[in-house]
Amino acid sequence: MFKRIFLLLLLAAVTVCGHCADSWFMTTQGVVLSYVRRNVGDGTVKWYHDMTFEKVEENLSGKDVHYSSMLYKPNRKAMLKAPVGLRAQVAADGTVRMDLASSMKAVFASLFPNAVISTTGGITTLPSVMEPGDRLADASGTVKVRGITYTVSVTDRKVLRNEKITTPAGTFECVVVSEHKEEKAVGYSRITTAETWYCRGYGMIRHDTYDRNMKLETSEILESVR
Repeated sequence: MFKRIFLLLLLAAVTVCGHCADSWFMTTQGVVLSYVRRNVGDGTVKWYHDMTFEKVEENLSGKDVHYSSMLYKPNRKAMLKAPVGLRAQVAADGTVRMDLASSMKAVFASLFPNAVISTTGGITTLPSVMEPGDRLADASGTVKVRGITYTVSVTDRKVLRNEKITTPAGTFECVVVSEHKEEKAVGYSRITTAETWYCRGYGMIRHDTYDRNMKLETSEILESVR
């Protein structure tokens, strides 16, 4: 079960992406960002990942972005029964805010549609301006459902460097952000470190995940924008 939970939580917490000159989040309704995640050891595909930006609502404080994530097996068959619906806020100054606990709740609701789910947790942010050496705010969240308490904490978030990279979707000028993540539940513990490449106007271009021993496990890159 925790394997399924882990896969779904990646949809809520791993990917923050964008297509706005003033922020790091997609604010164009109808756009689909397609990624492929590969196992670094042998280069095989772990999964395909589509993010669909379905509705953008403007308000006095900025924009509410409603989007969904869907994972597909290497043979392109769906890994989930339906896409997981998520939401982010883009402030007027371009800062992206995502409620970590609410995102986790959406993931668990897809697993346990009739269960009572309670959450606590803070906000994870991406400032509109990020420069090498900047430290970003930590975030944590807890979900309780059917006797399971799952916690995740994201710490040591920092901007490492500027870097130009090329993927099948094009060449992008990026800023690279590193963060440490710990996930815990009864009988389950996972510690990872991630480096993510963000391009202003597009958002996440690449996402590398390292295990607790800092061995590179997977790399996810942007394949297309449509």
